[in-house]
Amino acid sequence: MSPATSFLRQAARSVLARPANATSAAATSALRGIATATGMAPGSSLGAGGEAGGAEPATAVASQPLAEGEKFKVLFCGDEFPEAYTYSAELLHQEPNMEVSWHPRGEIPRRIRDCHVVVPRMTRLDAGTIAEASKLQLIVQFGVGLEGVDVAAATERGIRVGRIPSADTGNAVSCAEHAIYLALALLRKQKGMQESVQQQRLGQPIGQTIFGKSALIVGYGGIGKALAARLRAFGVTWMGGVRKGWAGAHGRKGEGKDEPDGLLDEWGGPESLQGMLPVADLVFLCCQQTTETIGMVDAGFLTAMKKSAILINVARGGLLHYPSIHQALESVSLAGLGIDVAWQEPIDPLEPLLKHPNVIVTPHIAGVTEVSYRRMAQIIHQTVLQVRNEETLTHVELVN
Repeated sequence: MSPATSFLRQAARSVLARPANATSAAATSALRGIATATGMAPGSSLGAGGEAGGAEPATAVASQPLAEGEKFKVLFCGDEFPEAYTYSAELLHQEPNMEVSWHPRGEIPRRIRDCHVVVPRMTRLDAGTIAEASKLQLIVQFGVGLEGVDVAAATERGIRVGRIPSADTGNAVSCAEHAIYLALALLRKQKGMQESVQQQRLGQPIGQTIFGKSALIVGYGGIGKALAARLRAFGVTWMGGVRKGWAGAHGRKGEGKDEPDGLLDEWGGPESLQGMLPVADLVFLCCQQTTETIGMVDAGFLTAMKKSAILINVARGGLLHYPSIHQALESVSLAGLGIDVAWQEPIDPLEPLLKHPNVIVTPHIAGVTEVSYRRMAQIIHQTVLQVRNEETLTHVELVN
């Protein structure tokens, strides 16, 4: 079985094994097509853990019994990513004795006081806000990013913090497709196309293809693997991968030890990055934002890249050192920038880079698809019920 087929089977299994009301008819139909194409038996399942980033069962969260007449309360913070609340609430409102709500960021310190489960979305939950929560048992992100949560403060108060792994929810697939969209938009000169349409020019501008290019994936987790499988289908000539878990290791295809998925030509830990950057025409950022990776795309990083290379970021805006990016674009030492996440979100509409002909910006929507949101909403539903019933958490990854 090819690596791409194996990956597509995993993506299809993860959704098709769920109840029908958790996925739209269109999404289910598409995934059944994947299942048929890859020879997967109807109704087959990976199980709770899956592969490559799936959630491991977590110890049950201790809880206080509800008082008579008290409802189990779930709070969604802020107003960003509205379908995260809408799709989750559709399921949770079917449960008895359950209260589900969302409130603007400014109201969270007051609203959090008697809530049992909180979904932060883009809202910062600092130590002061967490201290207001007297009944809180779980903070769970609708996705992966937990940069805005003070995990240490939550841990000190006995509150679990979790996230939804991307590998088997459709989120990794969605982000990978969006990364390719951004690359194509730059290679085919999307802004130039719009100008040609407005000026009634035909056959302009001339573009480039992913076919024949070399690609480097920085962060080879769920999204990185999904992206690699798709880039292979486009005909890249060389593909490298960098992963924190490979620290101290380095390998090349044909040297007797392939990386586990067989998709990469070269791979290694963070220390291998500088050696791979000069090879790549396309550089994709798919890694987590940590104290080690904040501002990693600085002058040194950009200088190591080809001047003809383009940079795609579907991870976190904080990975980019803005002054260095701006300078590289102005000096034409960076050929193009495609970002779904920015150093400031939402990005200022007057941001000068938005007018740059070789910059494409999208509003943090790489993972926002019907497939991924329906599946993640179902995981929120299942996890809330497990917390309320004091059961083992089987679908989220705890970080404390």
